[in-house]
Amino acid sequence: MHTQDNINDGLVVYPAVIASRVAAELPFMITKKIIIRLCAKGVSRQQHAHEEIRVSSHQAGAVVKQEGKPNDLVERIKANEFFKPIWGELDGMLKAKLYTGRSSQIVEKYCGSGGPVSKALAPYADYIRGAPPRPNLTSRYLEEAVIY
Repeated sequence: MHTQDNINDGLVVYPAVIASRVAAELPFMITKKIIIRLCAKGVSRQQHAHEEIRVSSHQAGAVVKQEGKPNDLVERIKANEFFKPIWGELDGMLKAKLYTGRSSQIVEKYCGSGGPVSKALAPYADYIRGAPPRPNLTSRYLEEAVIY
């Protein structure tokens, strides 16, 4: 526990920074869904949809990597007539929660009340209670582990 405390000492979580980084990558994450939606509307996957998204993604990636500018993939898709059949669906695809799968349930199962993490931390409850508070450190699961 002391080793873990040394590793985590000073850990600061900045939700706005995390949200910003996810938002920057989200346009690339939705490309598969775009291809699927286009195919559902009758577009050839390999010959057309895949190639159009590949070219647009490479162009947007170059802007990000070589010019240091924000990801403009969604704007490119909205400006390309090829993607017109799914323009109305794009904003709905840009919700990060759609791409996290079961991660929140898995975290709750293992880190939440009664999970393996809380059981493993139980012998250290007094040490955890006596630790100095750390600003910005999300300690919800630690607190639950101490309680149970």
